[in-house]
Amino acid sequence: MQGASIAIVSHGEPTDPWAWSGTPDSLRRGFETLGWRPRRASADGSPALTRALALGVRALRQTEGALNWPAPVVALRSRALRGLPLDDDVVLQLGATYRLPRVDATYEDMTIAQLSLRPRLRAGWARRHAETYRRARVCFTASRWAADSVVRDFGVPAEKVVVVGMGANIVCTPRRLPPAPPRYLWVGLEWERKNGRRVVEAFRELAIPGAELHLVGEHPAVDVPGVIGHGRVRDRERLRALFEGATAFVMPSTTEPFGIAYAEAATAGVPSLGTTVGGAADAIGDGGLLVDPHDGRAIREAMAALAQPATHAALAAKAERHGAWARWDGVAERMATALLAA
Repeated sequence: MQGASIAIVSHGEPTDPWAWSGTPDSLRRGFETLGWRPRRASADGSPALTRALALGVRALRQTEGALNWPAPVVALRSRALRGLPLDDDVVLQLGATYRLPRVDATYEDMTIAQLSLRPRLRAGWARRHAETYRRARVCFTASRWAADSVVRDFGVPAEKVVVVGMGANIVCTPRRLPPAPPRYLWVGLEWERKNGRRVVEAFRELAIPGAELHLVGEHPAVDVPGVIGHGRVRDRERLRALFEGATAFVMPSTTEPFGIAYAEAATAGVPSLGTTVGGAADAIGDGGLLVDPHDGRAIREAMAALAQPATHAALAAKAERHGAWARWDGVAERMATALLAA
């Protein structure tokens, strides 16, 4: 299908490279490398509707994406999207919280059934999502965890669901830094869900002389020796330097649909400490360790293991190999193959 056109539809401005965690723009570049003609389209409806919702977000003191979910908002947006021009060869819908006049494939990192919602609210959403999955020819997911839910919770035939992973938005050069003293890296925009507090506690209890823990994203001020806060960083070169300068990436989230940051660490040959809850196993591959995110002792012991030269060397080599798989051009190629087969 080289030369085919594909519309990549998602919430957010089509010109924003960071929308949906950078996924739409990364997919666009991935399909371009295959010789396709990709374009991004917004699922937010008219500019007037977007402005009205932005006012509602500010008035209710909600996060930017909070108003993508209420049923009245979805109905308004779906009605506004009826006139969206979709004459491309393929229409790829990211997320299933809205209805397009046409959809060929969907792409999810988690399903509505995997969210903590009240049963009645979840039931209504599940019906709408199931309809979207039925209309699509292929349902792409980032992980086996999400794929299992699409099949189990929505009755989609297993042969219609394809796991394609996600790619690194920051592609690094492996450095293979020695782990003594270790330099740990945590990156996240949700301090509690990304388990930042337990990571800091485990680091403090380890008390490894000369060790550092670098915090990047939305984090509070931390007064612990060796902990260095960077705040929110959007400069790609600076982020790349942080990943390449780490000996271990530590993000044992309480739940993690996939975790693109794990893939970014892998491209740097940096082993990860991830969570057993969600799709992190596919994001990390065999290049890291998985722990119960609520077990502080397990987090501490895993961080200590990553500082051991033999363990670190073995996992770093595996992470580097996995990083070659966790690229957006590979995701696009896996999607293209499945679409051709469908």
